[in-house]
Amino acid sequence: MKALSIEETLKKEGSDFRSWPYRINDTKVIGNNCPKCGSNVLCAYAETGTTDFCDTYHHICMNPTCDYIEKIDKFGIGMGDREEFGPSPCPYCSRKII
Repeated sequence: MKALSIEETLKKEGSDFRSWPYRINDTKVIGNNCPKCGSNVLCAYAETGTTDFCDTYHHICMNPTCDYIEKIDKFGIGMGDREEFGPSPCPYCSRKII
C-alpha cells in the first residue's frame, strides 16, 4: 500500500491541520515509527496562536488505513521564555523544531 504524501497526511481525520489555512512551520517523516502498524509517521509542527503562542505538535501515521494520531498544544505568552528561545522539541520524538 502506498503511503500518503505529507499534504495528504496533514488532512487526515482528526488532524488539527486538516483545515489549517496557513503554513505548517516544520515537518519531518520518521521512518517505520507507527506504534499501530509500523508505517512512517509524520512529525508536524505549527505555531497556531494569534496573540500569544500556541505550539501545535502532531504525530500522524502516513498509512492511509491507519488511524494513529497524537497531538498536543503548548501555550506560551509573549515576552516570556517561548518568545526568547523558540518552540520546545517535539514532545513525542524529541526532535528540534526549526
